[in-house]
Amino acid sequence: MLLIMMLFILGVVTFPTRRIVGWFYKGENEFVFLLADGAERLLFSALMIRFALQFGFRIIPRKTRIIAVLSVLPAFVIAVNNFPFVAYFSGDCAVNESAENILIFALWCLGVGTFEEISFRGVILPLVFIKINKIKDDGKRWVFLKKKPVFWTLALSSAIFALTHLVNIFNGNIGGTFFQVGYTFLIGAMCGIITVKTGNVLLSALAHVVYNFCGMLVDNCGTGVMWTAPQMIFTAAVGVILGGYLIAVAFLSDRDPAPATYMLGEDDEPVLPEEAA
Repeated sequence: MLLIMMLFILGVVTFPTRRIVGWFYKGENEFVFLLADGAERLLFSALMIRFALQFGFRIIPRKTRIIAVLSVLPAFVIAVNNFPFVAYFSGDCAVNESAENILIFALWCLGVGTFEEISFRGVILPLVFIKINKIKDDGKRWVFLKKKPVFWTLALSSAIFALTHLVNIFNGNIGGTFFQVGYTFLIGAMCGIITVKTGNVLLSALAHVVYNFCGMLVDNCGTGVMWTAPQMIFTAAVGVILGGYLIAVAFLSDRDPAPATYMLGEDDEPVLPEEAA
């Protein structure tokens, strides 16, 4: 099932939206293509929600604990911090597109972020969790995974998410693609932590959308240099401090029964991960 879902996701990611739109639209306005791509991703997001519900996985729990939401707020700070505040306020870059085009770009970010989170945190992550918990304790291999199933689920599902971006290697930018694989692993882990702590995939989707919007707004709707030396130092400092906190949260996540509650759709009676499996 993991393989089938991955093939489907790859099919959506490589869907030739731009080419199809190009059959009818002969202009060069990039925002037309972004609008079409964003709408396509939202459409497939609805289908992925359908798959998740058929598997018995919840996208939104009946109850979301406030303490759980507060525990992952640093992830949202990282997402917002992806905007180049230092470079922007120092005048090194600017956002100068029309409000209409910025809105279209926001819609594209919404479609991409929502589809990826529903797919990878709403379907792939719980499938990996179930697979890890079903590994037989034969005393020979992979037994260590069962000692911290939620932590290893976060690691493995984030690796799958990152490796999916290798499809971008066909665009010709090999170095950029491998760099993207590296940071998407970290973003996938961050969104996975939000999911397993809150049980709410839409919260991880919100963080993903904000991260993409803040990080790519200048590239798509502005001009100037984003990554000046002060900007890189500031971004790295915030990332290291808050990222260290999130790593600790991930490592301790197996102490909380909420992940199994979310993954198996059992909201009324929380169960421990090993019991749920």
